[in-house]
Amino acid sequence: MTSRNLSLALASLLVLVGLAASQRTLPKIPVVDFTRETTLDAKGLQQFAPFSVECERCKGEGTTVCEGCNEVDTPACTECAGKKRATCRLCDGTKKLHDPLAKRPCVYCEGSGWYDCALCNGFGNIKENAADGTSTSLPCGACKKAGRFVCKPCEGTGVLATVAIKKKPVTEASAEDLTEQKVALEAALKEFEAFQPLDRASKTDKALEALVAKHRRTRPELADALALLFEVQKGLARAGAKYVNFPETQAFEYLLFRDRSIHLMRHDVRAIELCLARATHNETVAKSKK
Repeated sequence: MTSRNLSLALASLLVLVGLAASQRTLPKIPVVDFTRETTLDAKGLQQFAPFSVECERCKGEGTTVCEGCNEVDTPACTECAGKKRATCRLCDGTKKLHDPLAKRPCVYCEGSGWYDCALCNGFGNIKENAADGTSTSLPCGACKKAGRFVCKPCEGTGVLATVAIKKKPVTEASAEDLTEQKVALEAALKEFEAFQPLDRASKTDKALEALVAKHRRTRPELADALALLFEVQKGLARAGAKYVNFPETQAFEYLLFRDRSIHLMRHDVRAIELCLARATHNETVAKSKK
C-alpha cells in the first residue's frame, strides 16, 4: 500500500470512529400521575386549593449545580457561563414547584432553555479517535461550536404552559370543552405512540410534518418542537453524515421528539382529567340549584 493510500485509509478510519462514543440510550418517558387538592366553597362548588410546594431538587434555594456541564469542563456553558451553578430547572428559580395545572418545565429542553446538539452532545467540539489511539478535537460544524440550540417550544424560558382550551386556562374551561380537548389529545397520543422513523430521513420528516399539522391545533407547541428538531437534524446531516453512528443518531433524535411530545400530552390529559372532575361537579351543583 502506498503512503498516500495508507493516509487515506487512516483518515477514513478516523472519520468512522468519531461518533462511536456518542450513542445514547433513549430515556424512559416519565410517569405522569400528579394530583391537586380541592376544597368546597360556601356554595358547595369545588375550588382547587392553593398550590405551594417547595422544590425538592434545589431544596428551596432556586439554584443547583449546573446540569448542563456538571462534572465537565465547559467554560462557555450556555446555562451557567462556567460558574457551575445555574437556575434550578425544575422550579425555574422560584424555589417552589410549578402548579401542574398552570405550567411545567419544558419537556423538550428539560427546563434548561437549551437543546443539546445531536452531533457534539452540547460540547461544541467533536473528539475524533484514530486507529493508533490518538485523538483530535475539532469544532462542531452542526451547531457552529455553540453546542446547543435555543429551545423553540419554550422560547428559551425553560417553561411550558399547560394546555389552553379555547384560549382559556384549563382550570376555567367547561366540562364540554374539557371533554372535547381530552378526546383530541388522546387521538394525538395514539398516533404519536405508534410513530416510528422510516427508512429514509426525508420520509420521516414528511410523516412528522403531516402528523404535527394534523394535531397542531390541539397542542400548538408541537409545531415549534418540530421546527427545533429539523434545525438539529439539519446540522447533524450537514456535519455528521460521515460518522459511523449517523443513522442511529438521526433515529434517536426522531424518537426523542416523539417521546417528549408524548410526555407533554400525557401531562395535559392528566390536567384535563382533574379539571373535568371539578367542572362536572360544579356544573351538577349549579343545575341542582336552578
